[in-house]
Amino acid sequence: MRKQILFVLALFLTSFAFAQAVKITHNLPASASPGQTINAEFTVTKGNIGAFAKFQCDLPSGFEAQNGDSKSGNFTFENNRVKIVWVSLPGEATFSFSFKITI
Repeated sequence: MRKQILFVLALFLTSFAFAQAVKITHNLPASASPGQTINAEFTVTKGNIGAFAKFQCDLPSGFEAQNGDSKSGNFTFENNRVKIVWVSLPGEATFSFSFKITI
């Protein structure tokens, strides 16, 4: 069965000084087949925000996720939810992170 992957993305970035416009883009296929493993890659343009941040993504039931390159963030996958938490974001104004999803 082929299905488009539905993602609900939530990106919460907090700065003690002030919040800035944050942009996140992804490089995901339009569809995937059962048993297939895909690389989910996201690019964040964060400006000069460098404090605490959390990325959260809910996956459909039955999907599995494994850490790829979380850019020193703490990766967890529980209850169909991917979370990556950074105590301090990477220093670059734009950075990419990834994880693997098995359908």
